[in-house]
Amino acid sequence: MTHHLRTVLIGVFLARATLVAAVGITRHHSGTDPTPRGPYVALGDSCTAGPRIPDRTGAPAGCDRSDHDYPALVAERLGLRAADFRDVSYVSGDTDDVQRKIDTAGERLSEALAEVKRRAPKARLFVVGYPAILPAHGTGCADDLTLAPADATYLNDKEQQLNAVLGRRAQGAGAGYVDTYELSVGRDACSGRDTRWIEPLLPSLPAGPMHPDERGARSALRGERHPRRTAREG
Repeated sequence: MTHHLRTVLIGVFLARATLVAAVGITRHHSGTDPTPRGPYVALGDSCTAGPRIPDRTGAPAGCDRSDHDYPALVAERLGLRAADFRDVSYVSGDTDDVQRKIDTAGERLSEALAEVKRRAPKARLFVVGYPAILPAHGTGCADDLTLAPADATYLNDKEQQLNAVLGRRAQGAGAGYVDTYELSVGRDACSGRDTRWIEPLLPSLPAGPMHPDERGARSALRGERHPRRTAREG
């Protein structure tokens, strides 16, 4: 693939690796009532914020956060009042360098989870993994992304390594892990317009390039809450 496209795709991927989605929900412990009652706080990167999914909300104005990103959908599903929901998600070479950045992201996640637990010891924490942005075997990417199969496979492997790190770090911190990858296999940016949950570089639905559309954002509601381990773990 072209150097420019490699820069765009790896740039998007590594930007996501610097910040991860962490959701804290506190609840009242009255008897055995498990109903979350807030406050509910969502942190994360552009994959969390849902850029270009209608409608934009929040501040600062350039953040491009959607009122239909998955934190907002979770809050709606939980029936939380607006006062109990705060969404502060952000916009925003070689194999060894990518792995180093993944490891750094894992360390920062652990630090962030520890700080959240320190400030909100009764909060329930969930780390949301990344959906399948590209196909595992690199097929179908020649038209929309002009992406060679080997390059798509490489980037998918890196994403799975990142998800594995996020799952381990979540488990180590006593947090839940929401696996959105398995649900989105076959619905990546190289799949058909009617089936994909990730929009390509030229989106056909309201979403940022190489980001989830609203269907992809809803997938987080059904994700499994356990660490996912793969043979590609770093």
